[in-house]
Amino acid sequence: MEENLCDGVNIKIAKSGILGSQKILAMAKKHSLRVMIGCMAETIVGLSAGIHMAAGTGAFDYIDLDSIYFLHHKKRYGTLTIDGPRFIIS
Repeated sequence: MEENLCDGVNIKIAKSGILGSQKILAMAKKHSLRVMIGCMAETIVGLSAGIHMAAGTGAFDYIDLDSIYFLHHKKRYGTLTIDGPRFIIS
């Protein structure tokens, strides 16, 4: 990041954990990089962390949290409702 070798960072909580992801996000923002939050093939349990980080920080330029569409699921999980491409947190 310090040597301007990239334009942006794709953060995946399943790979770096919540604390690690927060550290990566802070470093990326410090260096004025674009940030994307992505996912692996996690279920709604793992995906919820990414959804809440994206919604809670408002810091992401791109959001690619689509693994839930590859799994059989309901449209509502506790406080999270899935409405097409939108995740609504109540």
